Amino acid sequence: MHKEENEVKKRRGFTLVELLVVIAILAILATVSVVAYLGFTDKAKESNDIGIITQLNTLLKAEETTSGKPKTMHETVLLAEENGLLLEKYPNKDGNEFVYNHTDNEYYLINKKNEVIFPENEVLDLNSKELWKFVDNEEELNAVSKDGYSVYLTSTFTEGTNKDNTLTVKKGFDAGFVQDAYTVTYDNSIKQKAVFHTNGGEVIVNGASGANGDTVYHYGEASIVRVNSVGSHSYHEFGIVSSLNIKDGRVVIESGSKTTEVLVTSDAVVDNVKVEIDNGATVERVIDDTNQLPNTSISGQEVPQLQATHVKNITELDNALYTKKAKYVIFDNDINTNELGFDGNLITADSTIINGNGYKLYGHRTYPSGTNPVNNYDYKATLRLTTGGQDTNAKHKVELNNLTIENDVTTGTATTLAVNTFISDLKLSNVKLINNATNGKPICIVNNGQKDAANINVEINNSILQATDSGYAIYNNRKATINVNQSTFYGWSAIYMKENSKGSIYNLKETNLNCTKKYDGTSNNFGTFAIATGYTTINLDNCKVQNLMEGTARHALLSFGYAEIDASEAKEIKVDVTGDDTLVVGDLVYDSWGIKPLPYTLSLTGGLYSDKEVSKYVAATHMVKEENTLYRIVRK
Repeated sequence: MHKEENEVKKRRGFTLVELLVVIAILAILATVSVVAYLGFTDKAKESNDIGIITQLNTLLKAEETTSGKPKTMHETVLLAEENGLLLEKYPNKDGNEFVYNHTDNEYYLINKKNEVIFPENEVLDLNSKELWKFVDNEEELNAVSKDGYSVYLTSTFTEGTNKDNTLTVKKGFDAGFVQDAYTVTYDNSIKQKAVFHTNGGEVIVNGASGANGDTVYHYGEASIVRVNSVGSHSYHEFGIVSSLNIKDGRVVIESGSKTTEVLVTSDAVVDNVKVEIDNGATVERVIDDTNQLPNTSISGQEVPQLQATHVKNITELDNALYTKKAKYVIFDNDINTNELGFDGNLITADSTIINGNGYKLYGHRTYPSGTNPVNNYDYKATLRLTTGGQDTNAKHKVELNNLTIENDVTTGTATTLAVNTFISDLKLSNVKLINNATNGKPICIVNNGQKDAANINVEINNSILQATDSGYAIYNNRKATINVNQSTFYGWSAIYMKENSKGSIYNLKETNLNCTKKYDGTSNNFGTFAIATGYTTINLDNCKVQNLMEGTARHALLSFGYAEIDASEAKEIKVDVTGDDTLVVGDLVYDSWGIKPLPYTLSLTGGLYSDKEVSKYVAATHMVKEENTLYRIVRK
């Protein structure tokens, strides 16, 4: 009996209290283990970050020995990338950050308390050190800049809710790899040094002036730099700028830089303005809009100086160009081209520069009663540039800067800017051409010419050409070399190449091309480049082609067959796609001619394409399917 009772007791197991005690002990042990494990992994991640900092700082010191200290933070990011370090991916431990000390040319690893983890015995001294932080968004940029740091935009940087492409900083700014054309305002009232690196857009310098003012250095590219105030220690230009406007302070155009124009604004503080142009700099012209600067205010390299003519209406603009033969014209307000019976023609001098000063030219050209400009694509143009004669040897150069031109026709065929046969050079910088006409062919730029007309050189920088969904950004019917940089096109086709444009060359760099045609069930065969001629070369470099057509439309990169010419002339069409171009289209080629063999060649050495027929144009060994009908063309 006792033996059976003992066996029962042995089989009874744990009581509830005993189980709870065991569970509690296990929970404590688990917590301790997890904490210990997390602490271990954090230490491992931190050790890895310290290893990266050590390697990076070694690279920086070695580079400094051979090539000098980096001028911008972006140079350090590029150096790291060349050596396999993508700094935006680090640090590994959440809460830690990489900070660049430009003064001593080294990186720090800091924690969320802004304490330096590595190198040891270092402190964050914002008063005596120029310190930089990576920022992912505008809110972070504002907070970091307010704390006294310079900012570096990550490649995934996003704006705030306003989406107005404007940013404000209190110290240095580096756009990094971001190509968006921001307007960056430097707003500061104390003596300090600030370094800027931009990839286009506008820079506004509102710095501390006088002997206790600050010193600003600019690298990279900008369409406009406005030096509203800077110290006698100077604004230093090392980059590429279309227009450098000066109101107050000393400006030095450094060796190796390229500045199209230096404009001393009409409201400049004359006694404070000093401009020094290094002999190694490239400056095309200087404009003293005060007409009061002493000769000693501009020193160094001798540069042509132009006098500015101000205009307030279309009559003054017409008179300035036609009668006065003005070389440089500045708008003082918006101008309506329909006023006073203006016919839309502007007769240019042999070299004409129009600075819109941020204002708008709007309206449209009217024709005398009884005329019928059928098939004339400069019909109802807002502005038509002409030489006023038929001299085939004329070499007229026209520049349009910092100007919006808008056609106010709401329906039918209309053009924003028309160019006469005898204009030899056209340059647009920071220009916006708008054409919102519907039920016709709205066109931003028409370049018409006879079959044997002389070649025209067209340069478009930091500009927007915006046509509605049935039009073209550029309609080219003349042999041309067209160079486009950091611009955006909207339209059914970005460029329509007519028969007289045979032999033209189109070079597009860092430009967005957007097809906006509404799909009507039939018109799915037009291309981003509509080609109606032969012997044409298109070079795309880091461009983005987007199909914004509604519905299931298939929009091609290239389309052929829109001309009254012998199809046999359509030979040697060459398209070279290099860099990191992204082409999101329905087809690479739409050919309505049905010519065999194909008259064109595609050189696709990089980019992303959506076209299930891409294998027709690219060797299979260079094609990698990513998802659905998306293929990436890998470099050869």
